[in-house]
Amino acid sequence: MINLEIYCTTIEYFSLLDKLPSYIKPLGLGNTEYPKHWLTDKKGENISNLNKYYTDATGLYWVWKHVLKNKDANDWIGTCHYRKLWLNNIYNEKQKLSVKSLYSNLLRPDNKIFLQSDAILIQPIILKNQTVFQQFDRVHKNNILENCVNFLENNERKNFQKHLDANILYPLNLFITKVYLL
Repeated sequence: MINLEIYCTTIEYFSLLDKLPSYIKPLGLGNTEYPKHWLTDKKGENISNLNKYYTDATGLYWVWKHVLKNKDANDWIGTCHYRKLWLNNIYNEKQKLSVKSLYSNLLRPDNKIFLQSDAILIQPIILKNQTVFQQFDRVHKNNILENCVNFLENNERKNFQKHLDANILYPLNLFITKVYLL
């Protein structure tokens, strides 16, 4: 069986996360107080104070600074969200899961996908009749992305604009990968 750790990020305490298998570790972010048995992005070297600006990236920073150095290159490491967990073989099914069925459907370290891949990403959202830019602007307004593009170096601006003009969106910071790739 592979060595797998998934860090489940959240900005609130949910007792449901205490019942996750031991390879899925709750990682509390931001200013909230969490139980002592939880990991938090406030311990050790951190950028927790920037959570209101960078959300899950503060947790990724914490994992980078405190977890990676203790892992082998071919160990598996990943992230999920308190409301977006990795599931076994029901990726395309939209269904309501009870807590009991949720736990029995969580992605497990013995899943064959780990033998076939070096990285696993969340399935993208394919936007219909709008680009990533149009969808973001519709939700957030105020030309936020347009202004962000202007902060990029010219050589990066073109690639980012190309992504924004497409209709494929990879939401959230959800991934599972081998440590050497992270």
